[in-house]
Amino acid sequence: MTLTLAIVLTVLTHVAFVGSRMTIALYGIQLGATPLTVAAVVTAVAVITIPSASTVLDKMSIVTAAAQLAGRITYASIAL
Repeated sequence: MTLTLAIVLTVLTHVAFVGSRMTIALYGIQLGATPLTVAAVVTAVAVITIPSASTVLDKMSIVTAAAQLAGRITYASIAL
């Protein structure tokens, strides 16, 4: 995976996550939920996504470290 593709996927994932939070909040307000209820639901969604995000980051860092050890990636090629 190239660095550009990783950046594009990260940006798209972030946009989707922020959009889902906004959608949840607006839909909750439309249904007449209290601000506390909306905040609790948005927080629950954020907390649920933490383990999956950390797993992906761990896998990416392991692959990057293995590639660096193999000499395929240098620090100069991944610097922005």
